Amino acid sequence: MTGTSVRRESTSQGSTGLPTGRDAVTLGLYAALGCLGYVITGMGAILPVLRDEQGLTRGDVALYPFGFAAGLVIVGFVGDRVAARLGRVMLPVSLVGLASGASLL
Repeated sequence: MTGTSVRRESTSQGSTGLPTGRDAVTLGLYAALGCLGYVITGMGAILPVLRDEQGLTRGDVALYPFGFAAGLVIVGFVGDRVAARLGRVMLPVSLVGLASGASLL
């Protein structure tokens, strides 16, 4: 086989001989998906209360998850370019800023 090989750190190997350990990138993705699930679940729980308190229609309240989903799609399309332009150092800094802003709410 020609080309470069990617070496992955692993603590064990499965029956296929492939590494089964979790590296830092995998754990980071698990954490990000866990946070996303938490946000989506919280949004689903708060929207009926928001509708009752503010006297909004179901259509008005539905704009919030629509905007959230649209933002996720936009970030999916252009997020890698923005992260490459800002650099690897600015991404964790921006995540800390995002988390601190969310904690103020």
